[in-house]
Amino acid sequence: MARATIHILLICTFVAAAHAARPLLSPTADSSSARQLQQWNNNGWGNRGGGYANSFANAWGGGGRGGGGCPSPSIIGFGKAKALGIVGKGLVAGNVLLFNKGPRPFAMRGAGFRLAGGNRLNPIHGNLRCPSTLIPAGGSLNCGFLAQAQNPLAYNAFAPYFIPDIGGASPCLCQQPFPVQPFYGAGGPSRSVSNAQAVTQSGVAKGLAEALSQAWGGPAYSEAVSNAKSFNGDAYGLADAVADAVYGPAEANAASTAETQFGAANANSKAAASSIGGPATANGLARGTAWNGAATANSLANGQAWGGPAFVNNAAIAQGRWGAQSNAAGRGQAWGGPAVTQSSASSDALQGPSLASNQAQSASNQAALAAGSAQAKTGSGPAAAKSSSGAIVSGGNGGIAAATDRADALSGFGPAQAQSDSSAVNLNGGPALSQSEANAAGNGPTASNSRATSVAAGGPAVAVARSSSSSSGGGGGGFYSMPGGAASNAAASANADSAGHYGFGK
Repeated sequence: MARATIHILLICTFVAAAHAARPLLSPTADSSSARQLQQWNNNGWGNRGGGYANSFANAWGGGGRGGGGCPSPSIIGFGKAKALGIVGKGLVAGNVLLFNKGPRPFAMRGAGFRLAGGNRLNPIHGNLRCPSTLIPAGGSLNCGFLAQAQNPLAYNAFAPYFIPDIGGASPCLCQQPFPVQPFYGAGGPSRSVSNAQAVTQSGVAKGLAEALSQAWGGPAYSEAVSNAKSFNGDAYGLADAVADAVYGPAEANAASTAETQFGAANANSKAAASSIGGPATANGLARGTAWNGAATANSLANGQAWGGPAFVNNAAIAQGRWGAQSNAAGRGQAWGGPAVTQSSASSDALQGPSLASNQAQSASNQAALAAGSAQAKTGSGPAAAKSSSGAIVSGGNGGIAAATDRADALSGFGPAQAQSDSSAVNLNGGPALSQSEANAAGNGPTASNSRATSVAAGGPAVAVARSSSSSSGGGGGGFYSMPGGAASNAAASANADSAGHYGFGK
């Protein structure tokens, strides 16, 4: 299903703007879109550069000095961006991240943008609304924009720029514009629910459920449920849920179940929630069960919020008679709120290989929490569990970065391997906490590796890593016969530049 949003991380090359000056848009009094635009411009969140706003158009036509005054784009530049052409509202809106990777604060007079389309379409110029004109060292600003356009879909490129607070400086324009994506959400709440049920006694059962919800100025709720069952055949399930909201909360829920008595089971789920000016919640679940076959489960959940918190909960569960494999990935990103991510992968096989892989990631300018786990079990065969969790906090002040991770691998007759990786980075002056644990047990060679890393700039850092491995000797039945042996490794690293650090490995 085509996604309604796109999230891109680009490093811009700045050029001094030398385009012909065009007047900024003036909303008409009888237009609802114009009133929303006027409220946006007067909401008190705009640039704090005094009366400099009207000089943006003059700066466009001021010639430029070959980028004079523009810093290196790898130090001061634009990162993540999201631009939407809102159909039916006559508006183009979005957010963009303006970062400062330098050692000192960066002052600017203001920031703006240009929307471009075809050759015969006049560009739209406007002001970026940033919470401040000062970008802290190692920090960032989340800037928004709103522009009136008769045909929003005609504009496909969004180019932001900023003007350094230096006399005679030209606008520093991103030479690689960001795409503008169509957004069809109407005003008020939006709700989309899809349910697919496929049941067969003989043959392949396929259940496909897709749900897309978009809302402007209201909540967006999307739910996709897929259930595929086959008695004597394969079962395949896919649940895909997308929720996008502008100035409202977004919630996406995807649940897929595939079950078979004699055959292979494959369950897949995707949940994506994105919001501008509100919270984003994404929940994903994939469950594959094969009572006399192999089972696979894949689940992906993404939550992104600009101006609110992001919550992600994700799980992939596979249970098979002749093998099981599960893959899970949860990602939460928030600017203007905390990001909380939980993701797990679990595989359970009676005989045959059992594989579990998981990732949990959180990023925020306030607080980031990530918890991940992977569990692989088999009665006879290899068991491998791999999980990683990461939390990053930057672009603000204070907040906590915490990541916990665990991997468990258990084989009754065969090798077992467990790997866990946990990382916490805090650049806001707050604490960074990481914990990693890996456990492997088998009747053959076993190995466990855990690693915990914490980095804090101006705050405490704590890292704890634990690892255990046990082997009962040569692997007998099933598919494997091998000598025993156990290896275990734990590594903890904590780095705090001022407040102290602590690392522990066991």
